[in-house]
Amino acid sequence: MDDSPKKIYFLIGSLILVVLVIVLVMFFARKGFQTEKGNLIMGSACPEQITYQGVVYQTKGIGEQCWMVENLKNFSYRDGSAISNLPVSGEWAEDKEGAYACYYNEESYCQDYGALYNWYAVNNKKGLCPEGWSAPTHEQWVEMERSVCQDLGYEDCQERFTQEFVSGWRGTDEGWYLLSADLGGNDKYGFKAILGGIRNSAGPFMLLKESGFWWAASGDEDVGYGRVITADDKRLRWGASGKSSGFSVRCIRN
Repeated sequence: MDDSPKKIYFLIGSLILVVLVIVLVMFFARKGFQTEKGNLIMGSACPEQITYQGVVYQTKGIGEQCWMVENLKNFSYRDGSAISNLPVSGEWAEDKEGAYACYYNEESYCQDYGALYNWYAVNNKKGLCPEGWSAPTHEQWVEMERSVCQDLGYEDCQERFTQEFVSGWRGTDEGWYLLSADLGGNDKYGFKAILGGIRNSAGPFMLLKESGFWWAASGDEDVGYGRVITADDKRLRWGASGKSSGFSVRCIRN
């Protein structure tokens, strides 16, 4: 009995299967990431680490974004020019060009917790973050917060984390899921938030190991916007602060 038709059907079926596999591979490659319940995963669009000014920073994909998961600790702008270091409180309070400080003005704290930058350094045209990266805007923070909220299965995440900036606590326990496990957080998403404190706009340092403060590259005429994660509240806090305040910085890939 001639089995030629069977061979033809087999070849056609095999061809269809190969085409289907190729289509699926191209689909997921184009998508660049996948989301699993309780486990946001970024694919090749986010490298495992980057090196900037001789320092290796770990990175992590959260939703469709790629974040540094370490606080920035460079003392120079992207173009190589030095960022002003102003240990004297009066000089710190008056600066409007861009400055950094290490907690208690001791460099070891910059190595452990990252530097504290004023808002002017974050928005200096010389660039604070590596090429292709920037300090996150308020809107980019919101996108990340919504991604975590939705992945945790909460409802009304659009309303919980609105684009309109209003100071105060947000969400349910998203902050705890971003807090470093070394500090008692869950850190499900590998964000590794640490509590590096703040240098307030008048110059004094405070709240080390109690709260972490991170700038957004957004603000209005008088204040800059930021985010706060604390050791004693699982939510996220949106805050506005004088632009001379010293906050930590996480860079996000553009």
